[in-house]
This record gives sequence, structure tokens and C-alpha cells, in this order.
Amino acid sequence: KAFQVIRDVIRSKDILFPTRRWKIVLVDWEKYDLYREKDFNGKKVPCGLGPFLENMSKLKGNKNVSITMVINAAMGCDPKLRSKYHKLVERTGLNVEVFFRENVARDIGAYDFGYKKALESNYEGDIAFMNSSVSGPFTDYWLNAFRKLHYSKENIGLTGTTLNMFPLIEDGKEIGCHKEHVQSWFLYSNMAVLKKAFGNSLLFQGADYKEKQALIENGEIGISQRVLDKGFGINCMSFPELSYFKGQTWPYPFRLGWRINNAELQKFINTTIV
Repeated sequence: KAFQVIRDVIRSKDILFPTRRWKIVLVDWEKYDLYREKDFNGKKVPCGLGPFLENMSKLKGNKNVSITMVINAAMGCDPKLRSKYHKLVERTGLNVEVFFRENVARDIGAYDFGYKKALESNYEGDIAFMNSSVSGPFTDYWLNAFRKLHYSKENIGLTGTTLNMFPLIEDGKEIGCHKEHVQSWFLYSNMAVLKKAFGNSLLFQGADYKEKQALIENGEIGISQRVLDKGFGINCMSFPELSYFKGQTWPYPFRLGWRINNAELQKFINTTIV
């Protein structure tokens, strides 16, 4: 019953929608094509900046959104070819600012760049961070669905499409979980939470963001852990009736290896599902 109530709320009409505002920090790597596909267990899923912006331009609610597009520069790419990003933005007619940066800390570094731009502009509202591997969006007012989910329970600090955790094992038995996190291809939050949890940077001073495992630990996992440590909860669109706060029993079927091992959950991989 709770499941259906929250689903209904997420899909319900919002009479205050014209007053809502969002910011998206949309990141990509310069070597990626604007139009590409990812293979998820034999299924080809369209993704990239091109499909995302073109889909969004056709949906109701896009006028309420400003996008900070952050491109991580790549060695050997001709700067003259960067005009393709501006041409894409012009074709879609969306409110997009395009920035190029040195590829330090990959997606998480680009998220931090966009977060700092939001701080500089004194932006105070809801903000989403996403990379170009996400498929969608597919429905009108899709960001409002995430807003409703984000505020469906008090003190939720971070919302996504899917979550993950690592089991804690003792004497061969699972006794709990650790490294609980929102998967970083799509992170939805608000500036009040982020300022309380991170101050002026999403990056941790002195942390390693060069090696892949360290980037995951300090980036994707580290962001969620900081939010949880500040007393906020996390939730996701895949199971909107559930949420997790530090110290609780993990209520989700998502766990280490689910993307490969759990066919039932694979439908949730890397899609906005709204």
C-alpha cells in the first residue's frame, strides 16, 4: 500500500510546478561521441549527450531547468571540434552553459566543478548531477518526479535511480552492510544539504582521485557516506517506498555485484526509469 501511495504522489499533478526550478550538472568525456549506445547484458541502450538533450527538449517542464554541461577534456582531441557541443545546445533550444575542464577526478571532479558554479551563482534550489551514460528522460516533468521522491520522507539528503552496498561478513556470516551509496550516474539533492555536508567542495582534501578504486571509494561511495554521516538518508526511484539512514538494516535488494548477478534487477541499470 505504501508503495502505491508514493508512486501515486510521484506521478501526481503539481499545481506549483511553474514556480519550480532545477539545475542539472551534466558531464561527459570529450572522447565520447554525442550519440552512442551501451551494452547492458546484450541489450543496446541509447545514451550520450545527444539523446539526453534531444529527449529533454521534447518534454514538458524543460523551461524550468538550467543545465551546466561540463566536458572533461581528453588528450589528442582537436579543440576546434568542440563546436559540436554548442551546435547541439542550439538545436535543442535548452538553457545550457558549456564548460571545458582538465580531466581531474573524472565525473566526480566535473560534478564538483558544477557544484562550485552553483555556489558562485548563489543558486539555492534542487540540483541533479549526472553523466552521459544515463538513458532517458522519457516522461514529462521527470525531474519533478525525483523532487517528490526526494521530499517524500523527512531528511533525505541524496536520491538516485539505484543504490548499492557491500555486505559486512564476520565468521562467514553477513552481519550488516557498509559503503552504502547512491550510484553516481545520477544524484539528486539540494544545495542546503550539500552545503551542510560538503561546504564549498564535493572533493575531500588530500584524498586520492587518480586510481580507479580510490576514485570509487572517495567519489561515488564517499559522497553518500558523507551525506549519511551528517544524519541524512538516501533513497532511489527503483524502490520509492524504501529509504536508508545510517545504522538501519539495509532494505534494498541492491548489493555488491547486483548489476552482473541479478537478472531481476538489471532492468534498473543506468536508466532514469521515469
